[in-house]
Amino acid sequence: MRRLVMSVLALALLSAGALAQDFDWPTEGQAYQRFQVDLNRDGRPETLSLVAYDVGESSYLGQLVVTRSNGSVLWKGPRPTDPADPMIFGAWDWGIAGLEVVGDLDGDGRIEILGALPQSDVRPATFRVLRWNGKAFQKVFARCLLEEPRNSGRYRWTAPSDRFQGFRWIGSFESTARDGSCVARIYDTIGSGVRLGTARVAPDPKGFHVVRWIDPPR
Repeated sequence: MRRLVMSVLALALLSAGALAQDFDWPTEGQAYQRFQVDLNRDGRPETLSLVAYDVGESSYLGQLVVTRSNGSVLWKGPRPTDPADPMIFGAWDWGIAGLEVVGDLDGDGRIEILGALPQSDVRPATFRVLRWNGKAFQKVFARCLLEEPRNSGRYRWTAPSDRFQGFRWIGSFESTARDGSCVARIYDTIGSGVRLGTARVAPDPKGFHVVRWIDPPR
């Protein structure tokens, strides 16, 4: 892999590390996904967890919980049941909503969470961004990551839309590397049918841009 020039954004993401992202069907009260990140810049990382509730045969929900390095709870998010709620996490038979990227996404020094809202159809994924305000995570926006301009490799935050023909967009994020870049799943409907690909992308103030293609859409 060619050497990358580290940006402030990439360095900010180094503080966020996934502790567990692969899991079996959780039980009630189980922390099934965890990230470590220094929310308050004090050198002591906090742990962000999704804790399962309303576990059923075909679905479960996850409450966002922040714990201090000593294990005590710093903050607990709500426990919504509406799939459109910006604080919803979980899995349904028609979609999954989890923690995908944790870090300073826009270079303002504050930590954000990025995760897609659940959906089952082929259209640009809607990602909600939550930001830590020093006491709690709050919704910033819910938008899509569409390529603009075409063939630029730059995916900009765009208002959600049901249109999908003639677009290329980021559908999900799979992992974060030590250099702060992420592996993203790319959907392409430019032309006939739907083509899928993967690319290593990095955040910037307007969204994400391709660092290199792993498997171009085909």
